[in-house]
Amino acid sequence: FFFKVIQTLLFKLIRKSSSPATLVDPLSSLIMTLVWELRLADSNAVLKRNALIPCTSTDHHNKMLIGMLDVLYKRYSMSGVGSRASPQMRRCIYTALVHLLQGSRMFYSRIMKLLNESNRSMIPDRLSEQAFLASTASASSSFGSGSGSNQSLLRSLTSYSDENSHHTSQLNDPVEAMHTLRNRAVQTLEAFESNDRGAVVWELAVGDAMDANDGPTRALALTVINTLFPCDRTGAWLQFFRSQGFLRHLVSVTVQRISFDVLHSPMAHYLSVVSVMLSVAQTRQGALDLVESGIVASLGNKPLSVFCDKRTLGDEENLEIRHDLVLPILRLIVTIFTTLSQRSHMDKQTTVFGGGMNNESQVNSNYFQSQFRHNFTTPVVDFIRMQRRMITSALGFPAKSLNDLEESILLVSILSHCAKDSNLYLNMLGDLAMEFDSFMFALMCEYSQYDVFVRNQENSDEPSLENYGMLKDKSEFLANSQQNECNLRLIDCYRITLLKHVISYCRKRNPLVAALKLESQIKEEEKLKTGSENTFLGKDSKSIEREKRTYTVASDINALILCIRETSKALVIIQRKQQKLTVLKDTYFIFEGALSVLYVKLRELYALGDIARIRQVLCHKNLLANYYNKNCQASSLEELEESLKATNQSRYKFIHVMLRNMRELIQ
Repeated sequence: FFFKVIQTLLFKLIRKSSSPATLVDPLSSLIMTLVWELRLADSNAVLKRNALIPCTSTDHHNKMLIGMLDVLYKRYSMSGVGSRASPQMRRCIYTALVHLLQGSRMFYSRIMKLLNESNRSMIPDRLSEQAFLASTASASSSFGSGSGSNQSLLRSLTSYSDENSHHTSQLNDPVEAMHTLRNRAVQTLEAFESNDRGAVVWELAVGDAMDANDGPTRALALTVINTLFPCDRTGAWLQFFRSQGFLRHLVSVTVQRISFDVLHSPMAHYLSVVSVMLSVAQTRQGALDLVESGIVASLGNKPLSVFCDKRTLGDEENLEIRHDLVLPILRLIVTIFTTLSQRSHMDKQTTVFGGGMNNESQVNSNYFQSQFRHNFTTPVVDFIRMQRRMITSALGFPAKSLNDLEESILLVSILSHCAKDSNLYLNMLGDLAMEFDSFMFALMCEYSQYDVFVRNQENSDEPSLENYGMLKDKSEFLANSQQNECNLRLIDCYRITLLKHVISYCRKRNPLVAALKLESQIKEEEKLKTGSENTFLGKDSKSIEREKRTYTVASDINALILCIRETSKALVIIQRKQQKLTVLKDTYFIFEGALSVLYVKLRELYALGDIARIRQVLCHKNLLANYYNKNCQASSLEELEESLKATNQSRYKFIHVMLRNMRELIQ
């Protein structure tokens, strides 16, 4: 009934496109209300299977979508010069469009979680049409196999009903069901690619986002842009952004708000603006445009109080406001790094699988890396140097909330990306880089706990982080005692994510090639100093640096041993329970990363000639004590190596080769 009423109202608005606003505004408001009553974008309704969106046919869904776009187009065409039709009507249609698309995207996400039970926590709660089509391209032909996931999908599609209307889907064939959903996604994309409809929607929304007189209209326009941007398959909308100066407007708003350097001021518009930029940054061309805008360089000119040591704020309300300001900017920097680093990954794949790049491709790749280094990595490192108090307070003190944990994750991720360019990183940061290194190993000690890894494995099929509200502060987040179990799972996910980024940073700051180079340099020094026995013992600059590195190695090894012990212990426990190993990649990534960094540290000691220290480390009770003394109890690391020998040869070979190389250092 609702669908018929909505379609009738849309038809009236299209036919009577010249009607006055006094008639159009109430009708459009009624459309918005009816769409809301369908509960299309209500996450609770979708999770409880009360939303009607799965029950709507592709034809109904497409007619509603095209009807809304045609209303905007017709009213825009019939308006006077310079007019954008009724503001009230635009706000209502904007809202209805967002609810219609978000409802479908939540259902796409639910379907993908049913098809990927082992990785469902990695799937967002809303999946765009393009992402859904890409994810189901190869899977759509296998739904007739009768697998468990297919049966779950079938049950979901056939039992989705509304509690009030008892309207049940007739999609009884899983192959037909998936074909129908894919058709819906394709038709949604095609609806926006119509030259008339697409151009009008973007012209209206971009104009409202930049020039609307009232805040609600600007906010709704930004929400529409953020919702519709994933439908841009050709890049035409991004080009429209550039031609209209919309990206420059977004950057200007963001820089002005941060540079204002005051916590207490309106936040809604700022958050909507950065959210749109995050969507833009997820495309390669959009990320390049944001790099060229110089947004990071504009924020790194001077220390800002909003990026200050958060301990000085005291008040929890101020801390929450600060997080609302800082976290979106950090997310934007990480997103740009992630998007543009895929270019380097693609170049490597071309080299490996394509027989190497030709000269022109190599020149273009080198030019891209040089420009990216100059235009983005350098300003980011300068931003880090200028806002160092933010990093030292975030990484140097325990996190007290989920916001604190997310801030630490984002900062470590940014540092890890910057550390890829080791020369730039060290030259610009100097001793500050060594300070950040010490923070990483301290974090490794703090968050390496075997029970966290075990709980993460046991709850790997839980909903994604978005279901729990990732921006809630601890005082509010843990207020409801009934949610404590879910809260603990979410905190565990954050801790493991933070550890992954810490390991990634440590591997980039401790490459094996650097240890081998140190070894070669020391050998060359010793050859040059033959016959001058007191010269090597002198306190020249190189000797002082060598002593500093020795102290650093000695202090960091304890953190690595702890991390190896906790991860290997967790892996042994999980293997004994005979649980699926497909979801252990995070734990293995942390374990293998810590083992690799430990080997580099031992190679540094080997280069410095400290064989006794290497033996002491390897004989540690949590490493290879049983190998050197059979009377000692086998460590978790040794147990893991033995258990993997029969269950996972690839993992076993890595551990076996790494431990063998360590033992050879003292033979």
